[in-house]
Amino acid sequence: MGNTSKNVFTTKLKLNLVGLILIFNASISFGQGCPEVPISGIDETNSFVVEGENEQDDLGYSVKDAGDVNGDGISDIIIGAPFVDSGSIEDVGEAYVIFGGSGVSSTSFDITSLNGTNGFIIRGTNQNDRLGTSVSTAGDFNDDGVDDIIIGSSSFPNVGNTIVIFGTNTVFSSLYTISDINAGNGIIISGEGSDNFGESVSFAGDVNDDGVDDVTINAPLYDGSGFRNNGRTYVIFGSSTITNIDVSALDGNNGFVINGFPQNDSGSQSKVSDAGDIDNDGIDDIILGFPGYDEGSNLSTGRVCVIYGNSIGFSASLNLLSLDGSNGFSILGEEANTALGFSVGAAEDFNNDGINDFIVGAPRKDVNTIRDIGEAYVIYGRGSFPSTFNSSDLNGANSMTIRGIQRPDYIRNSGFNNLGYAVDGLHDINDDGISDIIVSATGGGAGNQGGAYVIFGSSSNPDIINAGEVFGNVGYQVFEDERFSRQRFGQSVSSIGDFNADGINDFIVGAIRSATSFRNNGKAYVFYGETFDLDDSELPTISCPSNQELYANAVLPNYIHFLPSVSDNCTYNTDMTYSQNPPEGTPFISDTNVTITVTDRSGNMETCTFLVSLKTTTAEIDCNTTSFSVNDLNGTNGLILYGEKALSRTGTDVNSLGDVNGDGIDDFIVAARGEDLSFAGPYGTDFIDIIGGGYVVFGTASGFPPNINLKMLNGSNGFIIRDDTAYSSQPNTAFAASSAGDINNDGINDIMVSDPFRKTSLGSELGYNYIIFGRATGFPLEFNLSTLNGSNGFTVIGADPFERPGYALDTVGDINNDGIDDIALSEGSGSGSSLTGKCHILYGNSSGFPAIIRVNEIDGSNGFTIVGDVGTSGKIGYYVAGLGDINGDAIDDITIGGNKARKFVVFGRPRGSSFPATLNVDELDGINGFAVEHSLESLSLEVSKAGDINNDGFNDVTFGGRYVLFGRNAFPSIFDLVNLDGTNGFSFSSNVSNLNYAGDFNNDGYDDLIFGRSSSYYVIYGKET
Repeated sequence: MGNTSKNVFTTKLKLNLVGLILIFNASISFGQGCPEVPISGIDETNSFVVEGENEQDDLGYSVKDAGDVNGDGISDIIIGAPFVDSGSIEDVGEAYVIFGGSGVSSTSFDITSLNGTNGFIIRGTNQNDRLGTSVSTAGDFNDDGVDDIIIGSSSFPNVGNTIVIFGTNTVFSSLYTISDINAGNGIIISGEGSDNFGESVSFAGDVNDDGVDDVTINAPLYDGSGFRNNGRTYVIFGSSTITNIDVSALDGNNGFVINGFPQNDSGSQSKVSDAGDIDNDGIDDIILGFPGYDEGSNLSTGRVCVIYGNSIGFSASLNLLSLDGSNGFSILGEEANTALGFSVGAAEDFNNDGINDFIVGAPRKDVNTIRDIGEAYVIYGRGSFPSTFNSSDLNGANSMTIRGIQRPDYIRNSGFNNLGYAVDGLHDINDDGISDIIVSATGGGAGNQGGAYVIFGSSSNPDIINAGEVFGNVGYQVFEDERFSRQRFGQSVSSIGDFNADGINDFIVGAIRSATSFRNNGKAYVFYGETFDLDDSELPTISCPSNQELYANAVLPNYIHFLPSVSDNCTYNTDMTYSQNPPEGTPFISDTNVTITVTDRSGNMETCTFLVSLKTTTAEIDCNTTSFSVNDLNGTNGLILYGEKALSRTGTDVNSLGDVNGDGIDDFIVAARGEDLSFAGPYGTDFIDIIGGGYVVFGTASGFPPNINLKMLNGSNGFIIRDDTAYSSQPNTAFAASSAGDINNDGINDIMVSDPFRKTSLGSELGYNYIIFGRATGFPLEFNLSTLNGSNGFTVIGADPFERPGYALDTVGDINNDGIDDIALSEGSGSGSSLTGKCHILYGNSSGFPAIIRVNEIDGSNGFTIVGDVGTSGKIGYYVAGLGDINGDAIDDITIGGNKARKFVVFGRPRGSSFPATLNVDELDGINGFAVEHSLESLSLEVSKAGDINNDGFNDVTFGGRYVLFGRNAFPSIFDLVNLDGTNGFSFSSNVSNLNYAGDFNNDGYDDLIFGRSSSYYVIYGKET
């Protein structure tokens, strides 16, 4: 299964691999002077950290601006730690208020130092109170001129209570519990049942337009109107005379109830927030998110509701289905499991049009089939909204989309960025007069360990921003950079006003976990606005390839693949821009200086230049040639083919195809099986998916150039086979490639490529095999496998996971002697699998094929299946080869490899003697085929065709990468290779690689063999014995 070109392709493959492995493994050191800010690089000049006191506290579960709760004119913060224990009482929860000011002078703040003058603690009292699940400013809820705070305690299964503590410019106690709350310092708002009352609490602005701030509280597990967990939300109006209140007493005058949707579980994980005045009527509005809402049969599409404030009053209750555009509106998610509304927040006037905007997160949104990339939407306020509209109606005119990181196509994006996990408005953090926002991605950021993106508002926002584009004038990110941290950095985010009193607004980010399945102490990071050095002026570093040589009439290859090393202080190598001048594909006729330019994301540019010299030395191949360097291929004695993509493993299989374009000249195929690799990135393991392909090069009578860049195939000199069908991981298009003979009997040879490891919705590693019919009408530059429809080719798919048919494939000639070529698809069953392996023979026919054939549909009439067992034969497959006629009956035969000591040869049969639907190799008896073993040593897996190397009229076969067995009229049921004596075959002194048929390379009338050893390939000329 190969030809003498295989050594050329393998050599160039090695060159490409070296270059890109160095690029992918290059280090990076984010720090000051970069548009990304790692938390390891923060110090007391730009931030500080608040850490939980004990394991499993989950400090940072919620974070929020506390307003100015101590009345000193400086913003304060509040942080929730809902899983704090009090002695032996578990999960009572705590919340911490830290007063703003310029007094925090270290990189960390000790919460045990809170003493009433620098802040204070609020603590739950009962097991599972989980006080601090949600925290927020309450505005000036009691109308005394000082901001207040609200603390939720989800309290399941207890009846929940939410506490409002009044701000004061006098002294606070260092610690408060619910028993300390009285009419002078706060109120208690009591829930109705075991419904997680207080899981989300928020400032509501002045929703009833009475001049006093209000609050909202949700109960996501409330069962209403016969539905389970459809939730309920409560709006409580602020007042100078406010006292303890039970939400069951809300009557429209002191607040009102918002009933959930008539749908089970639609209230689960629901959120509440203020929205500002988004309908521009001068009255504040509120926003509710329902990520568990189902739209029809699509589960967890999510729904967002905006309820307008008004001055004419509210009824005691409001049903969300009554929102009609005059009193509010709904936004419907459309895709299942998107979770629209998982986070909601006010965005102030982000687009600078004079009207407040709001922001909605959908952290489970899939993008381009990649799971949970996540998106967030800034929706612009306006005078009116329709009563209901879909998320697909959002566009650049009415909103802006922020999308999780979409990395280059060769970096596997395993998804789960979860951008939009938490959102908030940031006031104006870059001091340009326009409001900004913050969006978190708990699996995103530069290190994929969690990040928070600060995005600057503008009068001319783009329609979509990819999180990887948040730098420069767009904004910046802070991110977790500890390898394998997984602390869920970005669990919560919030604007906190000007906490350090430097005149610029600040923000806070919560992080709660050290591993995905365990809680840790938790942390909250306070970042000071406009204190980071984000100006990157450092140039990338680049090492040039050594000077190169090319023959005249060659084309310049992509020398970027040859770069020994590239690095940058701020930009991943995969995110840098590379260019080459003159570009790849430029005809080469004389000495040429080639310049490679590398540009980082900040626009810094570095170049290197090297010389490509005209090579004039020639080397001919004749009968006296004993060695030859592939570097001497000049177009007259052979050619070099450069792969399209580095790391695509171009040349892992090469084969003659016969004439597939009907011009009377044979063509060949070069396989680039692609690769899925992992490498140690600076913050964790990254994965590369290099999508492979098949490259068909047409033969020509007018001569070849010294080299061909396979990327430049244009339809006239060949074409590229692309697999554009959906997959989940491990793309290995053209893992194997071969002629399919003329399987449809139209007089033109056909092509086949395989992808045995492909994972799709049908299952894992089923094995996909694509047969493309040759044609004289021409091929496009790219042939997409999704277009196979039965008339231009067809697909053969395995039946069960991990069978992997197509691990090896070959045309097998006419094994059933009906005058039409047949094909073999051999399995490479998964390691440790109980599958015994199979080889499927599919007969050619003149009557056509369906678009898809499953291997379990091969039934004896259209082909047959060769099977092994777990005993003597073991797992068969792995290798298969059509042999031609090895036993002299004028019918083509095949050989099959396996993972035990035995290999197998199956003889073709006359037309009147059909194969059964299933043939077990244990049934081979010397008449219908035979087994091959070596009684003194084990055999490696390989089998291959050898042509007629001894010119006796019988084709020969190789086994185990070492042994050659001559064909003859009769064989025993088991042939022992220990008996090879030179007359019936021969062996090499040790194993070689890729022992294979080379045709009549020296044109002496005898078939030859080719094999590899070390970094060279050898041709053995055939001769008579």
